[in-house]
Amino acid sequence: MAVPWTGAALAHTQGGVRIRRSGRIVFLFAALSAAMAIVVQAASAAPFRAFNDSSPWNVPAAQKGAISSGNPYSDQFTSYSSTMNISGIPPDVGYAKPTFFASPGDPEVPVNVTNPGWAPTGDLQWDGRPVPLPVGAAPAPGGDGHMTIVSADRRTAWEFWACTSADATGIVTQVVAQWVLTGPGYTTRGRNNSARGSGTPLISTTLRAEEALEGFDHALGLTIPHASSDYVRPIAAKSDGERDSGAVRYGTLFVLRGNYPVPSGASAGVRNLIDALKTYGAYVVDQGASMELDADSTHADLWQKTGMRMKSLPLSPSDWRLVNVGSKPSKRAASGQVTLKAASRVLKRGRRVKVKGRVASASSNRGTHAFVQVKRHRRWRTVRRTRIKGDRYAAKVRVRTRGHRKVRMRVKVRGVGHSKAIVLRARR
Repeated sequence: MAVPWTGAALAHTQGGVRIRRSGRIVFLFAALSAAMAIVVQAASAAPFRAFNDSSPWNVPAAQKGAISSGNPYSDQFTSYSSTMNISGIPPDVGYAKPTFFASPGDPEVPVNVTNPGWAPTGDLQWDGRPVPLPVGAAPAPGGDGHMTIVSADRRTAWEFWACTSADATGIVTQVVAQWVLTGPGYTTRGRNNSARGSGTPLISTTLRAEEALEGFDHALGLTIPHASSDYVRPIAAKSDGERDSGAVRYGTLFVLRGNYPVPSGASAGVRNLIDALKTYGAYVVDQGASMELDADSTHADLWQKTGMRMKSLPLSPSDWRLVNVGSKPSKRAASGQVTLKAASRVLKRGRRVKVKGRVASASSNRGTHAFVQVKRHRRWRTVRRTRIKGDRYAAKVRVRTRGHRKVRMRVKVRGVGHSKAIVLRARR
C-alpha cells in the first residue's frame, strides 16, 4: 500500500508501524498486516492450471455429453496388472513426467533436436528460440526422457520427448513441442509432433503434487496398453497405436463411476484425485505397460504430504464410465450442476454482496463447502468458503476491486464442478 508523504520518520512500535507526517502519527496495526499476509498466502496457494476456461481440459465431463452406465472397453484397459497404477511419484521416477516452472531471470539455453525426421508442424511449431532453464531441470531418466518447462509468465510450455540432457550448454532432445497456455489445449490444424503419441499436452495430463494437495481442476490423462490407429479430435491430433477401429481411441473420455466409495482413511491426495476423476475424468492419451496415470516427479516433499504412492488408487477397468462426448448431456448437467445468483450485480466499496445458489448433485463424493471465487490476473482465487446445507448455499462476500470496474465471480464445489461466471460492477 503506497502512502504519499515527505520527510517522514519510520519507526517500529509494539502495535505495528509508526509513520510521522506533519506532526500526525498513523498506526498500521500488526493485526492488519497479518490479515493481509493470510489473504496473500491463500491467493498464492491456488495451483496453476493450463489453458483457457473453455478448454475441454477445464470443463466438467457431465457438461460434454451423456455418461454411459458401464465401460465397453474394460477388456482393453489392463495387461500385467488388473488395477491402475500411478507412475512417476518419487521414488518411482524412471518414466515420470517432470515439470519445471521457470522464474524471472532464469538463463535461456538453445535446444538441439537430434531427430532428423522431426519437423515443427501444425499449431505446435517451435519458434526455434532458446528456452528458460529452471534450477534443477532435468529429463526423466527412463527411455521416454520426458520433461516440461513452463515460462515465468505461465503463458508458454515447452515439452520434450527422448530428452537426454539439459544443462547450461543446452537441451538435447528428439522432440520439442511448444504450447500456448492461454489457448484451447489442442491443435486446430494439421498433424503435429508432440511429446505424446496422441498429440496431447503433458502439462494437463500429468499429476502434480501441489494439485494433489489443493485439488485438480481439470481433466487428466489415462494410459492404456494398446490404442487404435484412429483418434478423436480435437483432443487427440495423431495416433501411434496399431489396433483397428474397434480398439480404444486416443481422445476418448472416461469418468470414475459416481458411486465409487472414498476409501476409509484416504489421504488428501487420494480424495482430491477421486474428486477430479468423477468431475472432469481422464482422456486416453498414451500407450504403456498397463492402465496408468502419469505423475510429475518433482517436489518429493510435497508428494510425501499427499500420502500417494503407485498403488494409492487401484481402480479396476469396470470402475470407469464412458462419456459420449457430443451427445446431449443429462438434464441436470445441461441446466448446470452448480448455480450462482447475486442479490445485486453492483459491488459497493466497503460493503458485502449476498450470493446464493444450488448444488444439483447427489454424488457421494460431493464436497461439503462451496468456494466463492473471483478472477484476478487470469486465475480464479477463492475469497470465501461457505457450508452447503442440503442442496443450497448462501454467503456474504466482500471483494476488493483494486481499481477494476468489473469483477468476474463463480462458485466451485469439489466433486461437482463450478458455476457459470457472473460479472459484477464495482462502484464507489
